Amino acid sequence: MQSILKVTFLLLLLISAGASAFTECTRPVDRIWNSLTASSSVWMTFSDGGSAIFKTEAQLTEGQMARFVSYALAAQASGRNLIVRYPENGLQCPPTGAARNDAEGIWITPN
Repeated sequence: MQSILKVTFLLLLLISAGASAFTECTRPVDRIWNSLTASSSVWMTFSDGGSAIFKTEAQLTEGQMARFVSYALAAQASGRNLIVRYPENGLQCPPTGAARNDAEGIWITPN
């Protein structure tokens, strides 16, 4: 009975480890686009040549959109980088290819 419990515990541990996987990349902000049309969106490009990030109003509330833009502007104005969290584990930084809409969070790096 104990061996069954141990195996079950290990399997649950392995399954949950994959669910919390992510990659964080430090990215230098180059440009920020905030659409003022009916379907608002935010685009951020980075000077490291990696893929851009975009978010639409369908993905973010109005408050989240405002915070997303203000973090990016603060990083750009202060010359600091953003740390961007992507949902993939082991992603190469910076991610390349098409613009990504799956960034889970951003924050500004310290000095």
